[in-house]
Amino acid sequence: MAPRILIVEDDARTAEAVARGLAQRLEAETRVVAGGREAVRAARQWEPEVIVLDLGLADGHDGYAACREIREFSQAGIIMLTGKGCESEKLLGFDCGADDYLTKPFSVAELAARCSALRRRAGPPPETAPPRIVRSGTVTVDLEAGRVTRDGEHLVLSKTELKLLLALAAHPGKVLSTEELLLQVWGPEYREQRTYVEVYVSRLRARLEPDRKNPTVIVTCLPLGYTFNGE
Repeated sequence: MAPRILIVEDDARTAEAVARGLAQRLEAETRVVAGGREAVRAARQWEPEVIVLDLGLADGHDGYAACREIREFSQAGIIMLTGKGCESEKLLGFDCGADDYLTKPFSVAELAARCSALRRRAGPPPETAPPRIVRSGTVTVDLEAGRVTRDGEHLVLSKTELKLLLALAAHPGKVLSTEELLLQVWGPEYREQRTYVEVYVSRLRARLEPDRKNPTVIVTCLPLGYTFNGE
């Protein structure tokens, strides 16, 4: 089945080139919208697997706002596009729920590779994980169904958040290094991006921990890595 990729870009020439390139390289079904509000509607109605989201949109509803709204109901992989390359912009994008970040100018080949990596992250949890249900306090992780609840309420996580949590919860009590997590969740092409793990652990803690300043679900084990404190 062809992957569905939503492209949110208000520059018509750029949008056309990206849509054509992704359709050719990934045999993807692509759809283009020009504004943030259109992006939210399309994400809800069309249910794309990947969203390529430009930050600087002309309709007054920028990429950050659109990303936050989409993340409330969708697990689609989100790649943010921007002309700004500073670290603060990247971290803000991650905080809004983006899975990856690409700075303009970029090649369609690189964007296609990032889209493929996001789709791989949506795969099933590792078959070697012995438990099926793991609990830590009021947090329950169903490894087989990829379902997470806190206090009985289902949590909608992004693909990357879920993949990271499943990687940790599959081995409760075991410390996984940053390098192991980058390899399992993002892939070998991201092995130098240690910040990704730190940012996503922080995002998971915001969703899972009763007190994110004193985490009890995902525990940092310096200098080794992180562990899921569950059974």
